[in-house]
Amino acid sequence: MSVNFVPSLQQFAVVKVAVAVYTNHEVMEFEKKLRLTKRAFFNADFKTWEPFMRQKVSSLPLPTAFRERVLTLMMPLSFEYWMWRYNHDEFCNNDLYSNHIVWNSFGMIDRFKTAERLIRCQDFTTHQRDTLAYCYGRRDNVLEWKEDISFGGKFVSHSSIDSCYAELCPEPLYSLSVEMNRHKNMRRLSKGLACFLKSDDLLQKLTSLEDLKLLIRRIKRNRRICNNERICLFNLDIIQQEEFFMREPLLILKVLLQWPLQTQFLEVADRLWAHLKEDDFVEILNTILCKIKRGWRDFDYMDLLVNFWLQSPSHFQKYAINSPYFPYFRKDVFKIRLKIYLRKIFIKEKINCTFSYPKCFSCCVEEQDRKAGF
Repeated sequence: MSVNFVPSLQQFAVVKVAVAVYTNHEVMEFEKKLRLTKRAFFNADFKTWEPFMRQKVSSLPLPTAFRERVLTLMMPLSFEYWMWRYNHDEFCNNDLYSNHIVWNSFGMIDRFKTAERLIRCQDFTTHQRDTLAYCYGRRDNVLEWKEDISFGGKFVSHSSIDSCYAELCPEPLYSLSVEMNRHKNMRRLSKGLACFLKSDDLLQKLTSLEDLKLLIRRIKRNRRICNNERICLFNLDIIQQEEFFMREPLLILKVLLQWPLQTQFLEVADRLWAHLKEDDFVEILNTILCKIKRGWRDFDYMDLLVNFWLQSPSHFQKYAINSPYFPYFRKDVFKIRLKIYLRKIFIKEKINCTFSYPKCFSCCVEEQDRKAGF
């Protein structure tokens, strides 16, 4: 699975401006207040925050089209930021770290560089900094922590160590993790270590099936794929790719719906039909429709949905049409918009819809036409 992820100069510029806008203090405070209703930009109706953000962006001395592209990145940047917080809030329980987060040219958080900054930051407690050093395999800091920490309170049995320790921590860190796990206050953290990475060099190429399993566990735990895991994923050899595809076809398609990986979605989906379940197909349809409905504009999800349906096997389409979820798809206004969008394509290209579509989808479109009054 080879892919060129070098952004164009324009993309680089848009991401750089978008990150500067999103990390602005007023914007962060606005989203923080929005979070009081259990929502952030990425999972709220875009109408709740777009007017505010449009006003902020309108003051920038940039072309209108450029400002619009900046706005489209607010949701993926929000998703990236809050997933990072989700992974780190157990020991970074304040907002000080917002100023130390390192963003790369893709609009993703560089977790290693961010961890290094936080480890050196004197605004955090020794406990927080040493915990980060341990989790990210910064050995000098870990050894300092080992010398300084005072083990107090009750101890726990070695047998309670989570199995991910042995997979995650290369020697000599594993022996230190045993000692760390004895500390009562660190037990909870030990069970969440799958959300952290080994190191930059170890992630460039996986060496065993166990490492591949760990990568899968990390992606599941994190709810997204970070930049280092992305590099790892796209450097899998053929055997590892097939193993990953066979084990987690739904997971990998969901990952490829996240910025900036969407351009790879259709290519990879075409290789997954033998492993994908029919229920998985319906879930992916629903995931794309939800992105459209919530106002995600970092990618042309309508076009993606069209092409995903067109390249899917006919038995998947039949299953989707007969599934309990299909009335929702059919009644949803975005499903109607999809039909209109498709019609425009075929009128423009002078292609006969009946011959270009699988028969079951043609019947579906005709039924939608009748019920929608087209």
